[in-house]
Amino acid sequence: MGKVEGQGESWHGHVTAVSVASEFRRQKLAKKLMNLLEEISDK
Repeated sequence: MGKVEGQGESWHGHVTAVSVASEFRRQKLAKKLMNLLEEISDK
């Protein structure tokens, strides 16, 4: 869950929560998703 705000150079997002099913938690899926989101957002 999250949101984006601002325009142009001040555009940014906030992630409030990331939910991952228990069977995937040991795979560090939430961390991988957050890293991917950060990488995509910086473009």
